[in-house]
Amino acid sequence: MLVIPESLKKLQLRFTCPELSSSWIEYIFYYHAEDPFQAKAWLQKHMLAQSVVTQLYASHDDAKNEDEKLIFEKLIDELVRLQNIPLDNLENLPESQLIFDLQNFPVCEAVDFVRDVPDALRIEKEGCDEGTLTGEGTVTEGEVNFIIGTTTSEIEDRLLQDYPMQIHQDPQNESHLILSFPKKTSCDMTRITFIEQEKPPEKKIQKKIRTPEWFTILTRTLIPNVGLPEISKMEMLAIDELFRKEKDSQKWIEDFNEITPLLPVEALRATFYNPKSLYGVGYHWVRHLYYVFERDMKTTVARLRWDIVHRLLIHHHYECQSKLCGHALKERQEKINDLVRRRNFSLDQLEEVPKTELKFDLHFFRVEGALEYVDDVIASIESSKTILANASLDITLFTGHGDHSLNNDPAIRRRLLEEYHGKIREDPKIRGALILHFNKKTENLVSRFQRMSL
Repeated sequence: MLVIPESLKKLQLRFTCPELSSSWIEYIFYYHAEDPFQAKAWLQKHMLAQSVVTQLYASHDDAKNEDEKLIFEKLIDELVRLQNIPLDNLENLPESQLIFDLQNFPVCEAVDFVRDVPDALRIEKEGCDEGTLTGEGTVTEGEVNFIIGTTTSEIEDRLLQDYPMQIHQDPQNESHLILSFPKKTSCDMTRITFIEQEKPPEKKIQKKIRTPEWFTILTRTLIPNVGLPEISKMEMLAIDELFRKEKDSQKWIEDFNEITPLLPVEALRATFYNPKSLYGVGYHWVRHLYYVFERDMKTTVARLRWDIVHRLLIHHHYECQSKLCGHALKERQEKINDLVRRRNFSLDQLEEVPKTELKFDLHFFRVEGALEYVDDVIASIESSKTILANASLDITLFTGHGDHSLNNDPAIRRRLLEEYHGKIREDPKIRGALILHFNKKTENLVSRFQRMSL
């Protein structure tokens, strides 16, 4: 049985989303020779580029003329190329790593990129023996396969149109397209396979509907490791309606005035906190973000604006789930849990967060999703080499106290107190918060050794 490395599992848990499939994460992991740090840096670059691509598509749709659209398409092309392996280094790669992704390319740029791949291979073959690729992973007279993910039928249709004699379906997989082209020094054929995503995400909303102005304002400031899942046309229409119903919505998109008689946290509270809102942000979470970002008001405001979009999506999915059952209900609940995870800081970044600010917001989780998330938090902290190295630790879990829950039952809070009895206690200062205790690492090891001795 194939054993998946733990470091790969962590990367997939952290980065998998509709814009970044687990199979592509696996590819990047092995492309970097199973180095989790290099793979993580690449994936972070990928997500940052993806955030910019999303913004550029929104601007592309609002462009006043074709010249402006062309400029945005060229910028998008450059960024999506950066998300792929460089074409000038193909001779150093084994056959199994010649993989490319067309997702997010504009149609014309996708076709250009496909044309560039075989051109790059021909350049690498110059001066080589017939039917041979140079460098590591040398391949002699055979087929070289490339997997290029496509998510839009427009790209597939255009490729079939531009390569009518060279493209055909893979007989072993109907979703694969194969492009063959002659080697420069041989009549033998090299083969490129185009494979669609295992579960293609819906087409980019920016290409199909006009992104609301408020959405662009709330997400225009990019923050590392903060992003959104793919949003469908129906989801965008739904959250647009929810946004317009919010009485505080205008405050959220106005320029934040830092010159105020209020203390900074109170100014943030006045703008973003509404205790009566069922899907509002908690005051203690506002305060937490302010201190995590080292009292930087601009970054805190930007992070809270992203959080608004997360919560609008959560609100929408909760409204929809009441009409669902079976597999559809499970998928909807998984979307909710994913969005709540995105509201919190990435678990692979906990060592970078001050220990006094290791706090996690469990509001809006499904109960089982909250328990799984806390398990992951515990695993991340206990596997860290530094967090518990010098002292024991208390972390805060914001659970709420059931005011907005069914029958006012704080189910997450109650289950956590049962599940971690002896390690968890109520926070005496904050109603609606729990404190989870961790022993110093050496203490954990000693107690474990004592148990083994018994």
